[in-house]
Amino acid sequence: MTYLEQSLSDRNSEVLETVGQSVALAQSDYYEDKSLLLDRDRKIQRQMKWIIALIGLFTMIFALSIHSKHRKELQHRLEEMITLNDEVNQRLNESLLCEAEHLRSIDSLKSANELAEKNIQTLSEKLSSAAEKEQVLMGLRAKFVQVNKQQYSQLNNLCRRYFESSKSSKESDDQIYAEVKKILAILDEPNQKDLESMLDDNLDGIMTKLRAEMPNTTERDFRFITFLILGFDTKTIARMMGYNVSTVYTKRHNIKDKILRLDSVHQALFSELIS
Repeated sequence: MTYLEQSLSDRNSEVLETVGQSVALAQSDYYEDKSLLLDRDRKIQRQMKWIIALIGLFTMIFALSIHSKHRKELQHRLEEMITLNDEVNQRLNESLLCEAEHLRSIDSLKSANELAEKNIQTLSEKLSSAAEKEQVLMGLRAKFVQVNKQQYSQLNNLCRRYFESSKSSKESDDQIYAEVKKILAILDEPNQKDLESMLDDNLDGIMTKLRAEMPNTTERDFRFITFLILGFDTKTIARMMGYNVSTVYTKRHNIKDKILRLDSVHQALFSELIS
């Protein structure tokens, strides 16, 4: 019994020792697990704080980007509105200027219209008497042309006799030869201005009017026209200008046709003088 009790006592002490060790180990594991849990909780808390901080940072960045974008849009709209306002003001100013110019134009047109009405009234009064005068002038013009053509017909006869007699010196008359040669000196090409001045003096400025109405005509054609006005016949003109007779007829026809197409108050006078 003593041995058994001793055995049981040893067993109990071993059990108690083992249990004590187990409890101590369990407590150690508990505290260690608790410490791990606390460390994990602290890590989780730190991570949560970082996550919250990152979420807050991203939220702030997102909010700032939206705010910046919204601000840029507002700025862009503001610039567009300013530009639109400037354009509207510019067009309004242009419209006001155009309106003012239009009003000035209306005033000037009214003044011009009043002046035109006065001029029309004056012209209508003058035309009533001018129509009667024109009939008288037409008759006087025809008589004027005929008188001047008769005046230059003698010159044509002398020139023809000069050209015909120059072929045979025996038939030449010295007096006619000298007289015609003096006249032909005026008709020489270098003296074209003097010749035209002579025609202007005797025919109411005919060559000045022709040059004004026919600016594209050549100087040689104007020389041809002066011979037509002087009343030279076809052969005389051909000899003086170095043309053949058919060329003279053609040029005369072309010049008459050109005159007939003129829109001029002197057209009838031109046609009569070169006929």
